[in-house]
Amino acid sequence: MDLTNKKVLLTGAGRGIGKAALLRLVGEGCQVMGVARSESELNEAVREANGSTGKAFAFPADLADMKSVDRI
Repeated sequence: MDLTNKKVLLTGAGRGIGKAALLRLVGEGCQVMGVARSESELNEAVREANGSTGKAFAFPADLADMKSVDRI
């Protein structure tokens, strides 16, 4: 399946499976909006991902906090 230029909203993108998914999706050419509570971990994951094809963007937010969600 060709994922080039597909847009993806990915939660939990700062570490673990979410980070692995971020790296894989960006590597496949997706543009990924990564969301995570930990801004520092998310920024690190996005920096790492942006070395591949595609592009990743960091949106630190806690999805349990509606004010945080509104900023996305």
